[in-house]
Amino acid sequence: GWKRAIAILDDPKRQYQDKLAVLGSIRFFQACQPKEHRSSILLATSSVVAQGDMADMAIEDLRRWKWFDLTKHVLAQYGKPTHAAPLVKNAIIRYALCAPDVQAAEFIKSMRTSDAELVREIEQSLELERPIPPKTKP
Repeated sequence: GWKRAIAILDDPKRQYQDKLAVLGSIRFFQACQPKEHRSSILLATSSVVAQGDMADMAIEDLRRWKWFDLTKHVLAQYGKPTHAAPLVKNAIIRYALCAPDVQAAEFIKSMRTSDAELVREIEQSLELERPIPPKTKP
């Protein structure tokens, strides 16, 4: 099934809805059997990351799952004409802000030089995602 799923994702003639359905299947397997299907999930997600029209969804999934295996691939998409939409660019920056490796840190350092305000805004949005700790009784 994974070969078929990736073939659908890689086919430029396939409709968006078909690819979205495959993305839903990827998310299902990540939620239910992440260890058993990790390599296949990463391979399929890598294919989605390379496509500008759906990249933001796949990149956000990877960030939420804290799967940073594809950091080099994700960061390589920044600046490509296919990934120029603000939604995609912001997803890449959010991913890089959360990734624990040197490549991501260097990417953020360069982004702070070129667009510090954007990085600051995205950092603030990430702060809003963090759960508020419960109040403790004095």
